[in-house]
Amino acid sequence: MNYLRLCFILSASLLATPLLAQSASSRNADDRFLDLRDAARTGNVSKAGELALELRHYPEPAYVEYYRLRSRIYDSGGGIVTDTPDEAIRAFLERWRGEAIADRLRNDWLLALGRRRDVATFEQQYPQFILKDDVQVNCYALAFRAQAGESVLKDARPILSEVRHFTGDGCHLLVSNLVENKDLSSSDVWALMLQAVDQNILLSARRLAALTQAPAGWEKSIRATAKDLQRYQLKNETERKLALLTLVSLAREDALQTAERFEVIAKSFSAAERALIWGQIGEAASRRALAQAHQLYQRADQAMAAYVHADDVLQWQVRAALRAGDWAMVQRAISKMNDFTARDSAWVYWLGRAQKAQGQKAEAEILFRRIAGEFSFYGKLALEELGEPVVLPPRAATVSAEELAPIQQNAGLRRALKFYALGMRFEGNREWNWQMRSMNDRQLLAAAEFARREQVWDRVISAADRTRQEHDFSLRFVSPFKDIVVRQSKELNLDPSWVFGLVRQESRFVLNARSHVGAAGLMQLMPATARQVARQIGLRNYDHGQVDDIETNITLGTTYMRTRLDDLDDSYVLASAAYNAGIGRARQWRSTLSRPVEGAIFAETIPFSETRDYVKKVLSNAVYYAALFDNKAQSLKTRLGVIQPQTNNLLQ
Repeated sequence: MNYLRLCFILSASLLATPLLAQSASSRNADDRFLDLRDAARTGNVSKAGELALELRHYPEPAYVEYYRLRSRIYDSGGGIVTDTPDEAIRAFLERWRGEAIADRLRNDWLLALGRRRDVATFEQQYPQFILKDDVQVNCYALAFRAQAGESVLKDARPILSEVRHFTGDGCHLLVSNLVENKDLSSSDVWALMLQAVDQNILLSARRLAALTQAPAGWEKSIRATAKDLQRYQLKNETERKLALLTLVSLAREDALQTAERFEVIAKSFSAAERALIWGQIGEAASRRALAQAHQLYQRADQAMAAYVHADDVLQWQVRAALRAGDWAMVQRAISKMNDFTARDSAWVYWLGRAQKAQGQKAEAEILFRRIAGEFSFYGKLALEELGEPVVLPPRAATVSAEELAPIQQNAGLRRALKFYALGMRFEGNREWNWQMRSMNDRQLLAAAEFARREQVWDRVISAADRTRQEHDFSLRFVSPFKDIVVRQSKELNLDPSWVFGLVRQESRFVLNARSHVGAAGLMQLMPATARQVARQIGLRNYDHGQVDDIETNITLGTTYMRTRLDDLDDSYVLASAAYNAGIGRARQWRSTLSRPVEGAIFAETIPFSETRDYVKKVLSNAVYYAALFDNKAQSLKTRLGVIQPQTNNLLQ
């Protein structure tokens, strides 16, 4: 029985009316329920109240009440209001204690409490917030602890590493209180502000500027031209800071020309300031995969320790050094990262590689063993550095009927299925994940099996991915529509493991998946790409509405994969990058290579963070699919191959 049918049966049993007579009524009620959700999202209090009254007998009373209350917490623009119905919220939280929707409302309320600086109520409610998956709520919690005199800088490090967080009130308050407590100096905030300018997150930059000694007119300086740069006198700190902001902005557009301009005026800056500027220019060059990034970083390398919050710059320094084969610089840069960043498996792996390249084999082995147990991209590579092949973990015992029964009867999971049927994926995922949070491995495997039987493939993966000791990779790397994929792959001489690895990353096998840019279906095809491939294979009268048809989507997607592979010398790394970011970008990134590099190095140095993560996950997935299909050990390193320079490609 699939989950759409289950939803109708659930509704029938709940309303106790004949199924056929009830269906139209149920569909109408479902439509009104979706209208209620929309009214809540837009802060339409009167409409939400009217709809909630209409739906007083709807089989999801907690959600009806939640949406009515939510409409009074958010305004029409999605902003948070502070005049919240606190007593009604308290009553709701008590009535629905232990349910996912209660945690969701507590999340909304905590944001409002934080914004109105109601510390007492916030601190009473925050410990009861279970998921703690809202960055701004967590920022408020840290900010109020700092306000009480507690040192929270260590806990705040992960948040401080992402300047985009400072666009929100909670994280801005956190930085303000850290400055007030002298946990962050003005120069620390200045460094964060530079990162915000470099990433063009101006709201964060403006908020940080108010907390540091940013010179008057700083915002004008980030819009200055190269000609304006010549007008700075550079005789005092204010002028030098304005020039620095201009240089950072110019480097975002053209790092190499900015380096030439800075060379002319560099003597007017202190050694620390020069290191700062060279580091920023080096980062800008590395973000574009320019071969000269390594030389630019060399100008700043010895003084980079002057950075307090330079981890973003340091990560790009490592990438520039990897492309240049400078293992000593790789090691120096990683050693300067803060502990939180350095614990990432990417930097553990590359530090180990740097040590190994410089003869520190025992130290390198310790690092490789630290992450070799992970099922991640770098976990696999570390395993291979230790001389061990990539194999599947022992398969857990098959889920029994007794283990499956309570999962099938779980009200939260059944509610999630209903929400998926209604197109409420956010709400469905939250209900599903709420149930997953306290399950042991056997229960998680049972949940994955339940989702498999209901053909909700992304939830199969979600549940199976969470197991800690017992694993079933046939569920974690589920392969629906295998007959179609294998047949099409065979026709095109493609590795089906790569196809499945890509689809798992693209859509998690959600048939009607849609991205914010319009990509659609299993293989997330853009409309123009789908039409182009349809013409290429002679698919007449193709309409983009066909993109959700399984066979059509797989046919178009695999044909596109074959084309990218042919265009890029049969490199899985380059073809995967091209599938995500376009062939022009993949060729451009390749054209900046000055020497052959390992596929892992090329993947790590891809300038777009989304594409970098995508390529690593696709190929990591493919290794496990190959192990499942071929029933033998695999090598990720072999699959990644070596990327050769090719400077004469024309960008398309």
